[in-house]
Amino acid sequence: MQAGLRSGRNQPSEERHVAGLRPPPRDGGSACVPPDGKCFFPFHYKNGVFYDCVKFKAKHKWCSLTQNFEGYWKYCSDEDLAKCVFPFWYRRTIYWGCTDDADAFGRKWCSLTQNYNKERVWKFCG
Repeated sequence: MQAGLRSGRNQPSEERHVAGLRPPPRDGGSACVPPDGKCFFPFHYKNGVFYDCVKFKAKHKWCSLTQNFEGYWKYCSDEDLAKCVFPFWYRRTIYWGCTDDADAFGRKWCSLTQNYNKERVWKFCG
């Protein structure tokens, strides 16, 4: 297991506490965990849908390894962070790269889905 990777249901509860996660109780069944250990986007956690790594009461960003968070997760590396989706639709224009359209400070941003008008998820370009 790689350094920083804390996945699986049999980890000690203090590891989950250190990471700041309190996974929901399992209602039986078994989850299919991807063998590659990659983040699953978008993923559902509590009442939200997330398109990027999150940092809830944790020192480091983390992601779910399954579509519906079932206790399988890992700390994110730079490779795991959300990627821009090109082309994307914003207002009445299709963008093939980052844009500063509608940003008051001229910062470039991109959509994390093909249709920003529908999902409204984005990030700044870096």
